[in-house]
Amino acid sequence: MITCTKCNSENIRIDTQYRFFNRMICNDCNFWTYQKIDTCCREPFTIIAVHQQTNKSFSLFKQCVSCGGTKAPLDLNEYSDDIQTQFSLHRFNEWKDKVAEEYQLLAKLKAQYYLQHTQWHLFNELKVKPIIIPLDLFEPEEIILDKPKVIHPDFSKEEPEDPSPTVDFYSSQSL
Repeated sequence: MITCTKCNSENIRIDTQYRFFNRMICNDCNFWTYQKIDTCCREPFTIIAVHQQTNKSFSLFKQCVSCGGTKAPLDLNEYSDDIQTQFSLHRFNEWKDKVAEEYQLLAKLKAQYYLQHTQWHLFNELKVKPIIIPLDLFEPEEIILDKPKVIHPDFSKEEPEDPSPTVDFYSSQSL
C-alpha cells in the first residue's frame, strides 16, 4: 500500500491518470505526488525482440508494440525460442522522450503546487508592500536636486585639472 510522504497516512486516492504516471492525493492532508506506473504504458502489448549491439553480442527484451517501451533484459536461455522481431531503437528513444516530457510536466505542476500551498505562499501574501509617496504632495522648494559630482579615479579631486591629450596612433604612423 502506498503511504503519504507528508502525514504517513494510507488514505490515498488516484486523482489523475496520465499515460505513464499516476497523480495521487492524500485524503487526509490534500498533499499530492506522482508515481510512475509499473508497466511501460496504459495499453501494453509486448513482444520479445532481439537487440544486437555493435560488438556482435545481442540481448532479448520485451518491447511494447503500442509505445516502444521496455523493461530489463530477458534471460537468453528461457526466451530464445520466442523471438518475434528486431528491437526498434527508434521507438524506444521516442518512448523515453515522451516519459521525460510527462515527468517534466508533473514536476512543474508540483512546483506550482508547493508555491501555492506552503509557507512560501503565505509569506508572499503577507509581505509588506512598499509605500509610494507621490511627488505632487511636496512643494517645489522642498525638493532639492543636486547635480551629481564627477570624482576622479584617484579620489583626491572632484574633476581632473589637466586632462592629457589623446594621441591617435593610426594617423601618425606612415604606411
